[in-house]
Amino acid sequence: MANPSTTLEEIESSGEAQLLALVDLLRTSVDDIIKEHKNAGIPIPSLDSASPLVGGFDRIESTTPGLRHAVRIVQGACAELTAIVSNPGLLMFTKALAFAESACLQLAISTKVADHLEGHPEGMHVTDLESKCGIPADNLGRTLRFLSTRHIFIEHERDVFSNNRLSMQLRSEASACAIAKLLVNQCFQSSPFLYETLSDPSTTPGTSAFEKRNGLKLFDYLESDQGHDAAPMFAKAMRGIGDISGKSILTEVYPWGSLPKTSEISICDVVGNTGHVVMALLKAFPEHNFKAIVQDLPGMLAQGAKLWEAQFPAAIEKKRVEFVPVDFLKEAPVAGCDFYYLRLCLHNWPDSHALEILRNIAKAMRAKPLTSRFLLHDFVLRRATSATKNEVDFIEGLYVAPAPLLANFGAASCAGYNMDINMMGLLAAKERTLDELLDLSSQAGLSFERFWDAGIIDILEFSLPQEVE
Repeated sequence: MANPSTTLEEIESSGEAQLLALVDLLRTSVDDIIKEHKNAGIPIPSLDSASPLVGGFDRIESTTPGLRHAVRIVQGACAELTAIVSNPGLLMFTKALAFAESACLQLAISTKVADHLEGHPEGMHVTDLESKCGIPADNLGRTLRFLSTRHIFIEHERDVFSNNRLSMQLRSEASACAIAKLLVNQCFQSSPFLYETLSDPSTTPGTSAFEKRNGLKLFDYLESDQGHDAAPMFAKAMRGIGDISGKSILTEVYPWGSLPKTSEISICDVVGNTGHVVMALLKAFPEHNFKAIVQDLPGMLAQGAKLWEAQFPAAIEKKRVEFVPVDFLKEAPVAGCDFYYLRLCLHNWPDSHALEILRNIAKAMRAKPLTSRFLLHDFVLRRATSATKNEVDFIEGLYVAPAPLLANFGAASCAGYNMDINMMGLLAAKERTLDELLDLSSQAGLSFERFWDAGIIDILEFSLPQEVE
């Protein structure tokens, strides 16, 4: 056991002390994870399970803050332990070969091998999969063995494979598969152009690696003949991101239940896609008089209207939802709403455009300057430096990792940082740190109120600054 009197300086300077402290963190956090599952009456699923059912804590919305905190510590501690004990040259060699995992995932997804393995818990031999997948048995076996070594699929005996808890997410119907398919195709294939794009002095500012490779910006590409096949993949991936990041966690995290039930409360879903997030909110609080205003481009709103007619026709009949087109870069949302909600939008844009979006929202809020609130639901990157700890003094609900973990939990924060590099390559845009988001919102005339830990993507609450008489 690590000495409880060990100081931060000693932990940071001694490799042995770091190892022991990390093991202690792992032990405590694993105990916390087990306790959270027992308290909820939810068994910890086996990695070998190939059940297609998603339940328990598989949904981000169902997790507790304590569970999320413990999982982050386990993820960060395991990665840091590996970094400490590994041969540094061999570890960097392995990391430089990380593209092999994306290539193998691309092959597995494209051949639908997880679909073919479903219903075969005993496994299938690669010679039986060869004709179904259209890949020579030897190559298919080597690919699946690579993935099995990373706990994706199970190799029961030589060249006999079956699904497991992770590979089930590669089935065609799985949300994670839609996202992975986009990432290992359009994003993965553009990534080699990132250095060339950024280092070439002749590159026009704002040009992305994706544009360098394809000759068109992403959204222009998706509307072109060249990107005809990619457009449905992109749309499905966006829905998938909503599923794995907890599209209805807004109903769980923010205290909607404390709002008055008598008066109408209007919620404007800016760039709301089909309005599926606010639909979940209205369904979760039927006793409240919530009204949704969904704003986006006309084509997306047409899809939204069909979705609400199919899944929540009562809201349309009772006029609890409106669909109002908006060009959010050029005009303000509907004025005078009680809440404005923006989800996974700012990361598509550089600072100049993101600032215009925020200013337009602030402009709409001025019709109700005392009570209107803005909820920004997006990736919030945490800095890895210990200076991050200072943010806790004024940000309630912001978790900072215990030493010797990096302040941002290290590997546990990789989803946001991976997306940051992805947005750099796709759109010459970015994910932002907390201080960057607060700085942009301040420039837009918004006043920060509160941080809400919402799992993968967090929620920031803003109001309009009140004038002092």
